[in-house]
Amino acid sequence: MFHTLCRISPLGDALHSTYHKEYRQLFSKEIMVQFDSWLALLDFEVAFQVEKIVRDAGVDFREILALRREIGDLVRSKGVQHTVSALRSFHCALEKYERGGYLSHIPALFRTIQQYAPKPKSLAEMAFDDTFSCYHVSVTPTAMKLSGPFQERSNRVFRRYSDHHSCFIRVTFEEETRLQLRFDRDVDGATFVKKRYGTIIRETGLEIAGRWHFFLAYSQSALKEHSVWFMRPFRNEDGDLVDPAFIIDSLGDFGNSPDSMLFYCPGRYGARISQAFTSTDSGVSIRPEEIREVPDIEVPKDPDNPSAGKYNFTDGVGTISPELMKEIWDTIRARRRSARRVTFYPKCYQIRFQGCKVCAFLFTVCFQN
Repeated sequence: MFHTLCRISPLGDALHSTYHKEYRQLFSKEIMVQFDSWLALLDFEVAFQVEKIVRDAGVDFREILALRREIGDLVRSKGVQHTVSALRSFHCALEKYERGGYLSHIPALFRTIQQYAPKPKSLAEMAFDDTFSCYHVSVTPTAMKLSGPFQERSNRVFRRYSDHHSCFIRVTFEEETRLQLRFDRDVDGATFVKKRYGTIIRETGLEIAGRWHFFLAYSQSALKEHSVWFMRPFRNEDGDLVDPAFIIDSLGDFGNSPDSMLFYCPGRYGARISQAFTSTDSGVSIRPEEIREVPDIEVPKDPDNPSAGKYNFTDGVGTISPELMKEIWDTIRARRRSARRVTFYPKCYQIRFQGCKVCAFLFTVCFQN
C-alpha cells in the first residue's frame, strides 16, 4: 500500500535501497574527556574559539581533536592572537561551505585558512576609551552558544582589574531563537527557570573553554535583558584570590547602610551591588581630603505637627566645585569627538560615588538689588 501511494503521489516511486548504520562514537564519554582535557591546557582565548566551533556544529569532536597538533604548533610559532584570528577565519569558512568531500579533510582546510588569516589585533588594541573586549555566552533551554569578543562599556569594578578582562564574561539567558525568554501557558515557567537557570547561577556555574565561571553580579539595565556577569577566579598582583566573594566585599561595607534590613531583602541588596557594575565613563581622580561632607537638608513633613517627622529634601543630590566640573568635562572632551563641539560646560553630572548614584549640581546664587 505504501509503494502504491508513493507512485500515485508527486513524490514518485519509493527507493529500494539499504541504509547501513555505523557506530562512530562521535559523542562518546572518552572523546569528550579528551576534548575537555585539551581545552584546559590551551590559553583561554584559543580554547574559547575552539569550543565555539564545536558548539556551532562546524566540526565534530573527532575532527577538532585531529587539529590538536596543528593548533599547538600555530600557538608556539605565531602566538595566541594569530591563532585566535586563524580559528575565527576557520569558523567562517565552515559556515560558508556545505559538508562534502572538501570539508572531510579538516586539517588541510585549516592549514589553508591560517595562511590567509587577517592580521591579529590584541584585546587592548580592539578596545576603545572606557570599553573592553568581552566574551559573550548565551544560555538557552537546551544549549549554550559562544560569541565574541565584543566591545562592552566598562565600569569601576572592571577598570580596577584591567589586566584580567578576559576573566569576566557576559552571560545572557534567552530562547533558542536568541529572543528574550517568554512564558508559555503549557509550560511551568517558574519551575523551569528555577531548575535550568537558577541552578547555574546559585550552584554549578558555567564551564566555558575548560574553565569554571561563577555568577558575579548584574546591572539594573542589563537585568531587563536577562544578562548578568560571570567570572572565573584569578590571582591579583598581591597574590590574593579574586573571586565573586572577594569583589563583592571590596565594594564597601553595606552593614553601615541606614537601611538596617538591607541584607534581608535580596532585591535591595542586589540593587546596591549593581551600582558598581553600571556602565560608566572614567572621570578624574580626587583625594580624600578634597571631599567635604555636607549634612542633608531635612524639612518637617507637617510644620504644625512636629511629631510627624521630617523628610530628606536633598536625597541623592550633592554639590560640585566649578574647578572639578571643568576638569571632568575637559577629560570627557579629550576622549569624545562629539563633546568637542560643545562650547559650554554642563552644570550637572550623574556620578557613582562610594556605591551610590548621585547627581552633582553646580549651584550659583544671584543677588539683585
